[in-house]
Amino acid sequence: MSKSVNKKVSHCKICFSVYDFDTRRSRVLPCGHTFCSSCIHDIIRSKSGYLTCPNCRSEHTLTSASELKPNYTVEEMYSVDNSPVVDSTSMASGGFTPKLNAGVCGEHGQYLLFHCDTCEVWICQACTVIDHPRDECAVVSIKKAIENLMTKARNEVNCQIDKCNKAVSQLSHYNQELEEQIQAHKNLLRNKERVIGKYGDLEEALQMEQLTASKRREEGCAMMQDLRTLKDRIAKAATLQEMNNCNTDASQFEGAASNWIKDFENSFPDQPLLSKAKKMNMMTSTALELMNWEFVTCLTDTQLQEIAQSTKKMLLCAYVKTSEVYASLRSKDKQRYVPLISKDNSFIFGNIQDHLPPSRAVLMSLEDLLAQTVPVYGVVEMKSCRFATTISSVGEGYWLDPVSPSQIAVTACKIPLLETLVKEGLVYAVMDENGHQGSAQLSHRDGQPANQFYLHAITNRPPPSNAFKIAYRHLRKIVGTSPICTFLDLAWGDEGQGQVCMQVDVTIGRGQQFLMLCTGERGSSYTNTNLLSVANKGQPGEFIIGGDYETNNGSGGAALLSGLIAVGGKSRQLTAGLVSGHSHSDKSSQFLIYTRDLPDSYDYLSFGQVKTGLDVLLSVAQLSDPRNVIVKDCGVIVTL
Repeated sequence: MSKSVNKKVSHCKICFSVYDFDTRRSRVLPCGHTFCSSCIHDIIRSKSGYLTCPNCRSEHTLTSASELKPNYTVEEMYSVDNSPVVDSTSMASGGFTPKLNAGVCGEHGQYLLFHCDTCEVWICQACTVIDHPRDECAVVSIKKAIENLMTKARNEVNCQIDKCNKAVSQLSHYNQELEEQIQAHKNLLRNKERVIGKYGDLEEALQMEQLTASKRREEGCAMMQDLRTLKDRIAKAATLQEMNNCNTDASQFEGAASNWIKDFENSFPDQPLLSKAKKMNMMTSTALELMNWEFVTCLTDTQLQEIAQSTKKMLLCAYVKTSEVYASLRSKDKQRYVPLISKDNSFIFGNIQDHLPPSRAVLMSLEDLLAQTVPVYGVVEMKSCRFATTISSVGEGYWLDPVSPSQIAVTACKIPLLETLVKEGLVYAVMDENGHQGSAQLSHRDGQPANQFYLHAITNRPPPSNAFKIAYRHLRKIVGTSPICTFLDLAWGDEGQGQVCMQVDVTIGRGQQFLMLCTGERGSSYTNTNLLSVANKGQPGEFIIGGDYETNNGSGGAALLSGLIAVGGKSRQLTAGLVSGHSHSDKSSQFLIYTRDLPDSYDYLSFGQVKTGLDVLLSVAQLSDPRNVIVKDCGVIVTL
């Protein structure tokens, strides 16, 4: 045997000290592993009479290391190799220095080759057995610890880089905005110069008109003076000749006066010129009032927005009150039309219709409507307005952002979500604003209260481009209090057979997990899973088992939440409709629903109760093979 091999086996695997024939004599444990007497003694002392093998974790009852036989094979190696017998020394004092170490342990004299993440200290091999056993502490090697430190440092640096990139990006956007504002002001100045030029032309035209009008006025005044003089001559005429002369002059004045009056009637006043001047003066006065620097600087952003909104609202108000106004939107791959109705100084949407509006109607896209009446609100229950969102255009679709109903002005444009959007299948809850992390459709069914909606399980399919999207977190927050109503839509024989609605207590671990699998929040759901079996069929305590989202054959259904083995539900009497969980630790996501009572019995893992659809479950229990029943859909009922 080579010296390298002898050197490897002649050291204790705990303290790395060379075996001797004294305090560090090699001793063999019942499991076959060898350690020095000193380390075995330390372990027995720390464990109060028993020893756990550091290699295989086998447990042995011992009171002293001397109870164990020496490892004679190791000792024979000393004599074969002619190795000297040495006193108990550690690797740290023996001259061997590991490439990676964090120093020397002050208590055991060994190199610090491990890190206890639980206690956040560097430890040696002996510490991992005595002071920091692996079943109590999270111990990693120095190499792994260094990798963790590198990862942490790298993450911190990347975080700072991301922050700097974000700041630089914000500055770039700000610089771009400044450039756009500078260009906008230049454009305004050019437009102002063009407007001033038009005002100059209009002023010149008005001055020319004034000169012509003054000339005509002077001609009229001169003619009136001549006519008054002729009138005096007629009054003083005494002879026939004088009267003839007056008549001749009167005939001449009559022709001249008629021509002058006719010219005046045809040319004065120039109404188009005056109208144009008045309109420009009126608009200029308004614009100058807004452009007045002292006035503008005193306005808040809200006041400016109100001015712009008021102007747009006036135009829309005139449209709605004098014409039929329709907004067009894409619904289920075809164009739909929604009438806009004036009601109580406000606007609401009527029912969506398929047929084209009459030719006399004013037709605008929903985007144009949003631009004309910012903000537009989507509401549930118009009178009490229990739930409201602002609606804005995002790409080809729309975004719904919940607001407090008290923020909605009386004259705001309101769209009842129930009547115009949810029934059309256009509202989706998305995991993020872009809908890249999955979405869940919001729907309404006949017979439901106006403020109740079905929030279906999340899927990876993105919502339609023209959908109305709302952040999933908003709706999840609404349904986040217990108890919560969940639903399972069951089908067999290629047909939907009914719905089972259950009230679930999410303060219980299994109830919270059941809700997550109904909504698909953790990436998995009960959708498209089969029911598995019927136990105690036809007998008291009959129940249906389902919910293997992993393998769909009854062997899977691992927990989504930890700690459910010891966490039961409430003790409930075992009656029909009781919803409970599977007791097997590897199948805790499977559910049990009882269909028959079992008198004088209780269930300790229950977390819910069937509210409607027990008749559907009874039909399932009568089938020859319940595995033919599939959960076509599932989710949670949202009450706004």
